[in-house]
Amino acid sequence: KELEKKVRIAQAREKIDRILKSPDAPFDVETELQKVVSISPGLPPDSEEQITDDELGEIESQLYAAIDRQDFVEAQNVQKEISQMHIDDCGSIL
Repeated sequence: KELEKKVRIAQAREKIDRILKSPDAPFDVETELQKVVSISPGLPPDSEEQITDDELGEIESQLYAAIDRQDFVEAQNVQKEISQMHIDDCGSIL
């Protein structure tokens, strides 16, 4: 039984590694902001793009929280939601 648990943990960690290494992987905002030299004025707060960006930020926070809790199933579900948002966003341009 202990071996099965270790195998499940290893498989879950492998999934998380794939999520974090994917092209649309979440990133550490605080670290990236330290690299910023200047900031553009940004989007109007009531624009559809800004609302979507805000929602995405909240969902990425959920992903980080799930990873911190080692709830890899939840992290995978949140990553699927992020991927679907990206697909919807690309589709709305067409």
